[in-house]
Amino acid sequence: MPDIKINLKAWLKLLLFLADEIAIVAAVILLLWILDVHLHIGILIGIGAVLGTIVLLLHKMLWPVLSGGQTNHGSMVGLEGEVVSPLTPEGVVKVRGELWKAVIIEGQATQGQNVVITSLNGLKLLVRRKDPDGCFAKSQGT
Repeated sequence: MPDIKINLKAWLKLLLFLADEIAIVAAVILLLWILDVHLHIGILIGIGAVLGTIVLLLHKMLWPVLSGGQTNHGSMVGLEGEVVSPLTPEGVVKVRGELWKAVIIEGQATQGQNVVITSLNGLKLLVRRKDPDGCFAKSQGT
């Protein structure tokens, strides 16, 4: 259900973005009707096809902006990554084939170690080391 809300919201934003163009087209059609100008049905269909194509292209180009972006940061929490440059405490990790700046919560991690994303701070990942058995590394205080 949330996808439908996001999609509807994006379409409403697009319609608001195109409101002035829609108003101009409506005014021209009204003016032609008042002046008793009759257009051939083929011309009207052609104009409709061009306008429809413009709306679809604008929707395709503006979709990432209108829907709030393509990255859902919350979905990254819990994903595993591999350390590319040592986390001492800041470095770089590779997650889903992408390189991200990361900060390790406790201790350090060397190149090649696996980490788990615990949260995000802006565009930096906050990570925790993973033991070879797949568990989180225990904090030294416990």
